[in-house]
Amino acid sequence: MSMPMIVILKKELSSIAYNPLGWIVMITYIILSMISTLYGSNYFNNCNQNILIFFQAQPEIFLLIIPAIGINIWSAEKKGGTLELLLSQPISFQAMVLGKFFAFWIFCLLMLLPCIGLWITTGLLTNISLSMITINILAYTLAAGAFCALSLSVSFLASGTVAAFILALIACIFIKIINFTWIFELLNISGEIFTKVGQSLNFDYHFNSLLFGRLGFDNISYFITIIIFSLWFNINALAAGRR
Repeated sequence: MSMPMIVILKKELSSIAYNPLGWIVMITYIILSMISTLYGSNYFNNCNQNILIFFQAQPEIFLLIIPAIGINIWSAEKKGGTLELLLSQPISFQAMVLGKFFAFWIFCLLMLLPCIGLWITTGLLTNISLSMITINILAYTLAAGAFCALSLSVSFLASGTVAAFILALIACIFIKIINFTWIFELLNISGEIFTKVGQSLNFDYHFNSLLFGRLGFDNISYFITIIIFSLWFNINALAAGRR
């Protein structure tokens, strides 16, 4: 990491941490995660061998939580007039975007820490698999990164916080629910190629594949592609706004 990127990362991470909204969002995340795990499934009624049901609910929780965290990352700069000042500094667009993105991503990973107690409790009561928890955390990390990058890039197009939240929410919902396999079936388009194309563009397919331990290159590259493309879009949008 370059020094300007690290400076921006620390600045954004501290601004999120010292912002009451960040703590409200984190508390909301913990409550939603516990409710979805303990009461939205058969957690108390079956012999859980892992903590899979906790992670299965994460994408739906992300749809609300991640856009709420990211609404101020760019809109606050625009509203406060500091974006023009930031653009006048000898800092590359890549450092600006990557610094904000990694701060956003790290905060989402920190939200996971208070939930470790649930895993420890489950591990004491059942034969929980450490390797599966590691894979599940990887799936969580990649999905969170994809939603963070997408929210960051889309919210840049909005000037206000409400508009930024709505745009980010719509973009995340679209990526989450779009099912090309179902679209091909609706259009009566069949064949092995179209099936593979539909699966390759399906968020739930790749996320669930990772949760169940299928560490295929296609599953990992799907989320990395979303991250890279979203950040590329944000960098170019930032460059266009400077002209």
